[in-house]
Amino acid sequence: MPRNQFQRMIFALLTVIVTVHSYVFYSLYVVNGAFFSSMEGATGVLDGIRLNGGVMMFGKLFPIWAVVLFETAIICTTVGLMCPAMSFLSAVDSYFVQNYFCKGY
Repeated sequence: MPRNQFQRMIFALLTVIVTVHSYVFYSLYVVNGAFFSSMEGATGVLDGIRLNGGVMMFGKLFPIWAVVLFETAIICTTVGLMCPAMSFLSAVDSYFVQNYFCKGY
């Protein structure tokens, strides 16, 4: 496990990268794999995506790398906002519990 801030940041980045690739793999291969594989002239899922012209996102076709980059940005932003917010709320909650609810007990 990470022992300092730099190691924690690298660990978080690697976790996001693995999570995004797993999500894209699941979405394309498991959920939509039969559709892409059944396209005329396709020998597999990636071939079907190439024949389709990309992956549908926001009503347009994008290459897989663009989908991965977009998902990575969304997850990094979410984690970057969620972790400090949860730490702040935990600190506020702990303060109120210790100073107002546990007095005299």
